Amino acid sequence: MFSTFNTLMVIVVLEAICCLYSVTLAYLSDKKFSKVLNLIMAAIWAIAALLNVVGF
Repeated sequence: MFSTFNTLMVIVVLEAICCLYSVTLAYLSDKKFSKVLNLIMAAIWAIAALLNVVGF
């Protein structure tokens, strides 16, 4: 999808940072709904990073 390897790596790194941020928010949140929502967001970021690595 991207013409250069560097652009793809920057996007994958940003998605990984967002995934870790969502996991951190889920760990620090007090309410169960916030934990579930942040874990779902972390899963979406992880899937997006994985699909970019695979080549979609």
